Amino acid sequence: MRLLVQPRRAVRAARITLCTVALAAAVTLAGAASPVGAGAVEPETPRSDLTTCFWTYVVGPPPAVNAIFPDQHAYIWHTWFVIPPGGSVVLHGEYPHARSIAFSTYTVETPYDVLRDEAIEPEPGSVNPFLPNADRKASARSYSLTVTSAPLPRDPSARRPNTLYAGKELVSLFYREYVPDAGRDATGGAGLPALEYTPAGQRGALTGPRACAAVGAPASRLPSEALPFALSLTTPAYLALLAQDPFSNIHPAVSPLRWYAWFNLARLAQPFLEGTLFGAAVPLLPTAKEGPAANWEADSGIAYAYIDRKLGPARGGHNVLVLQGRKPTTPRTGQGQPVMEAGTQLRYWDICQNDSIPLANYVDCLDDEEVPVDAAGNYTVVVSLPQDRPADAIATCGVAWLDWGTVGDGVVRPTAGLLMLRNQDPSPPFTQAIQNVGRPGEEQRVMGAYLPTGTYQSRAQFERAHGCPTQ
Repeated sequence: MRLLVQPRRAVRAARITLCTVALAAAVTLAGAASPVGAGAVEPETPRSDLTTCFWTYVVGPPPAVNAIFPDQHAYIWHTWFVIPPGGSVVLHGEYPHARSIAFSTYTVETPYDVLRDEAIEPEPGSVNPFLPNADRKASARSYSLTVTSAPLPRDPSARRPNTLYAGKELVSLFYREYVPDAGRDATGGAGLPALEYTPAGQRGALTGPRACAAVGAPASRLPSEALPFALSLTTPAYLALLAQDPFSNIHPAVSPLRWYAWFNLARLAQPFLEGTLFGAAVPLLPTAKEGPAANWEADSGIAYAYIDRKLGPARGGHNVLVLQGRKPTTPRTGQGQPVMEAGTQLRYWDICQNDSIPLANYVDCLDDEEVPVDAAGNYTVVVSLPQDRPADAIATCGVAWLDWGTVGDGVVRPTAGLLMLRNQDPSPPFTQAIQNVGRPGEEQRVMGAYLPTGTYQSRAQFERAHGCPTQ
């Protein structure tokens, strides 16, 4: 592979892009502090805001920030606050009509503790609709949980019920919700959990703006984790990539497709280093699933693959990528199903096409209920530009479609992309989940047919091979 002197304009463009990303994210996050509309889907019980004095809607579909590889079907809220010595912080909420929720505390970019929906006990007389076989339409669905500055117990059996541990007085707390039911707003028709704060030595609790002020939780406070994480994705390995011919090289995309399980932030450099003069550094990268940005979502396993539309027989970057694999079983909830299905392999599964590093934005996502399967549980997903979409890449032909997008890396490679496959909360018997990949390079051996293959074709090739009548 030939190396060229790095074009100054490419370096300058990269720097300008990074500054633009940082500025745009900062402006958007700050603007998200103001009350905003509830979104395109109207809830049965109207909710006026996606933010409160305690919660800021930070990552997900508009109007949040499209950064840090969000999922198009996930809504993520964040808050910073301080638990004064002796004070008590309690969150009161209702279980939403959705696929899943989780509360996570963070230390810098690493999850410290997580409390998933199944582990949150309901209030007396209420129902937890996330339990297997539970009534998802139950009207009484209240819960309360405590956030404490105490350290996480080493013995899991020593955990207090409905308690989330922060390990410090300054708390960084995320609330994630996946796939609200159809007809519900972004909060799943439940609104956001409400803060109750009781100062040390007092009996009376504070709520609303008084409670927010007491713990220093203004919604306009910028969550500092987001920007360092997004910017740190622009590794020296990416800049080394630009040292090669930036206008024709497709590295690190390869054909056939290659997947990498997410281990930690440093491992994102591996595909960029492989196949270059810097390849000798790959064995030096850490393999532990710990440290900065390891298991960023706490309960999700992620595999990623770099792709490029210039791979394949079609000219001008007009190839399509065909993904084929076996889809794990998941509960069906999107249409308001009455019962939470039991015995599934995962709680949630999806695949997203993203703008490539350094942007980390999603372009298009498909969740598990949007991907049809055949009688054996296998699926086909086509990724392409809208004008290159095969005529039979439609649900009635058993094919799902993802928009490739035209931004690419935002610098010099508009044909590039970054696929992400997400496995959430696998059941113990499902040993082929991404979470069970113990070391880099074991992805195919562990996941088998659940790790999709990817081939590049022209639109005409796919239509001839698939042969589904569309008229």
